[in-house]
Amino acid sequence: MGCPDLICKFRSRSRRSSAIAKTSGDMHENEEKTALKVHDHRTASKFVLYEDGDVAGFVQYQMDGAEISILATEISDDFQDRGLTTKLFDNILANLHRRRLAVLPLCPDIRAFIYQNPHYHGLVPEDQRKRFGLFRPTDSLS
Repeated sequence: MGCPDLICKFRSRSRRSSAIAKTSGDMHENEEKTALKVHDHRTASKFVLYEDGDVAGFVQYQMDGAEISILATEISDDFQDRGLTTKLFDNILANLHRRRLAVLPLCPDIRAFIYQNPHYHGLVPEDQRKRFGLFRPTDSLS
């Protein structure tokens, strides 16, 4: 069985030049603002990040009722070091909050992001936070 079209297209992309437009936080005067979009491809169980229509990365997940396990994150080399992972995670977690889904951050990248952004700790079920290291020395462990 071959890989899904989105993954194949993602992995086969050629490297872009650094002159391609960057995200608004890193823009230079002569660069145009890029269009970022996150789409939930539910049949493929992944959130896909698009920049100007190109697949920049994705987050793989698994649904189980009202609980979502975040399994893996990939950002293409062409899109590294531009803050896209943060934008992707913010978008996904806001979406999951609106949908009132519990989050199990199995992916170490999103787990670290949630740890560094305590306002997202509430998305992880309280009885699972210790499992994912989402408590700080000043937090209650009970």
